[in-house]
Amino acid sequence: MPKTDQELSLNEQRALEALLSTGTVEEAAKQANLSDRTLYRYLSKAEFNQALQEQHDAILSNITTALLNLCTKALVVLGIVLDDETASPATRTRAALGVLERAQRMAELNELSQRLVLLEQTVLEVRR
Repeated sequence: MPKTDQELSLNEQRALEALLSTGTVEEAAKQANLSDRTLYRYLSKAEFNQALQEQHDAILSNITTALLNLCTKALVVLGIVLDDETASPATRTRAALGVLERAQRMAELNELSQRLVLLEQTVLEVRR
């Protein structure tokens, strides 16, 4: 069973935080006051990598939530521009194209997500 953040040693927790806030293992090692070799050793452990992945997932989840909130505001702005008859035709056209392009991309991502779920289900069924 993988370790949780609380089950990691103090040095592992410092290394984890440093890896999440820096660009390289070398920078993370320096920030955590550990050797590069120690960090690479931690990275070779499944438990440490699991904790690192969980933290990455949490960060991405927070970013996704923030982006979704901004998308709602952006759609409101685009709607205002689209409805603004005093805006130039070029501005209204760019706003309309922006909405259409994002809607198309959203549909594509939704379709890919559904296909991925089906593939994962098929793989699980085949393995049984």
